[in-house]
Amino acid sequence: PRPGPWPDALRYADEWLRKNWADPDAHLRYCNVILQAEQAGWPIDSASTVQPGMAVEYREKGESQVHSFIIEEGEQELLSDELSPTNVRAQRVLGKGPGETFSLSTAGIQERTAEVVAILSKYVYRLQDCMNQFQVRFPEREDLQQVRLARQNAAGEGELDLSPILASLDQRRQQV
Repeated sequence: PRPGPWPDALRYADEWLRKNWADPDAHLRYCNVILQAEQAGWPIDSASTVQPGMAVEYREKGESQVHSFIIEEGEQELLSDELSPTNVRAQRVLGKGPGETFSLSTAGIQERTAEVVAILSKYVYRLQDCMNQFQVRFPEREDLQQVRLARQNAAGEGELDLSPILASLDQRRQQV
């Protein structure tokens, strides 16, 4: 591993966020630390196979929706989307790569299987989750917003419709 403050900063930011999940400022600070690490050129670990410290995105056979969970490194208090490495579901997917299948459940009439869609560092997964869900989790806050820019015609072609951004800039200009 490269020397520097980033491994400790990433672990601390992750721990802080997990302990302060309901605090919007914890989400913003987490995003800031992860983005600063990237800007400083610190590579965030990735893997070609599922292992502790990674997030797994998977699709159950017969479904189109992608689900996900993080396999943590230890047995600490876990959030709802986290599994310990000794969890049965985690054990079934460890070592698998994108495109490989694993069993979600063998109980019942029919085995339920899923395909690994993607493997991400838990830090990158949390960053994406914080950014994508900030407005949903904290609707009263305007610190971090997601803007979807639709195409100008129904076929999804043409230039992007920038009117939401331009309207926001006009509104800010009027306030200043």
